[in-house]
Amino acid sequence: MKYIITPIFLLFIYSCNQGNTNGANYQEGTFSNDSSEDKLYTTHSDDTEMNHAISEARRNLFVFDTAFQSRNSRFSNFLIKKRFLTPDNGGEHIWISILESLKNGYKGIIWNDPVSITGIKLGDTVFVDKKDISDWMYVDNDIMQGGYTMRLELKRMKPEEKAEVLKSIDFKIEE
Repeated sequence: MKYIITPIFLLFIYSCNQGNTNGANYQEGTFSNDSSEDKLYTTHSDDTEMNHAISEARRNLFVFDTAFQSRNSRFSNFLIKKRFLTPDNGGEHIWISILESLKNGYKGIIWNDPVSITGIKLGDTVFVDKKDISDWMYVDNDIMQGGYTMRLELKRMKPEEKAEVLKSIDFKIEE
């Protein structure tokens, strides 16, 4: 199975300052290669579109599982997103590259540099319970599958930001 990292995964960060696991104050980073230039965009815990995106990702997790279990060579970039608690009792949603499927979850490697989380860092191995997943994605023949929160954030971007993101990745995101 191949794992390819593109700028979208390293910088597509969702942070939560407070609230529930369904969509609390997400902060999404920009996609520049220079993290000193990154901006954060925030949505709130009552963001019905974001909450719906997370619900859809959880509802359709079986699609991710089926693809991962298939070991089909046309599938790559298996990632899940999990909310980790931050010191201020909020949370930050971090992408994790999946190494192994377990009975009730996954073992994977942290793919985002956490902004507000203590106790984990880029490259750490973690275990994620399926009930804690806030999004998932993989690439099927150069087309992203899943990525519900990512699609919503792209939809909300200014056209020039969206064009920059789509140009920086090595797969397609169909709308």
